[in-house]
Amino acid sequence: MSERSAAHNYMQEKATWYAGLWIDNDEGMYRAVLEIVESSDDYASAEATIKELIEENNPLAEGADMFTDLLGYIMSFIDYESLVDDKLEVLENGYPMPDGVEIFEMTYEQILDLPAADQKQYMVDGIRTPGWYWWYCQPGCLPTSDPVGPFDARYWALKDADNETENVQIDDGEDEEDD
Repeated sequence: MSERSAAHNYMQEKATWYAGLWIDNDEGMYRAVLEIVESSDDYASAEATIKELIEENNPLAEGADMFTDLLGYIMSFIDYESLVDDKLEVLENGYPMPDGVEIFEMTYEQILDLPAADQKQYMVDGIRTPGWYWWYCQPGCLPTSDPVGPFDARYWALKDADNETENVQIDDGEDEEDD
């Protein structure tokens, strides 16, 4: 790795660490970022909205001086994907797994290893699409549905599965008699 590349990585890690530290230590900002990630459906929208939030809260944004330029330069190194990952982990840890659902990740290589007929389940517009998926599946049984996805992160697959299974009634085999 070149010195320039190492310096860039160092700046990115430091800027991201400081941004995460300030987000986590300001309750209003923490809750706002958590809500952004929770309500997003993918990395791109979550990252863009967090960046917008941070830029809106920049007290030097309107200035035209050395400090404004320096802060803007440092802010350009923030790795918003890492900030999203951090909050996805927080959300995922507090989210229960819906009954009768399995969440799984499919890599491009795993999709290619499948028989051609099965690969079609993991294609979007004819393109093999890695990501997180979910399907209906009781423990120890084969899936009872096609995979649903892909999602950028496990949390978003989990959230979608929970939303979809909320209104599904599982037939337990017992019919109630009307009086």
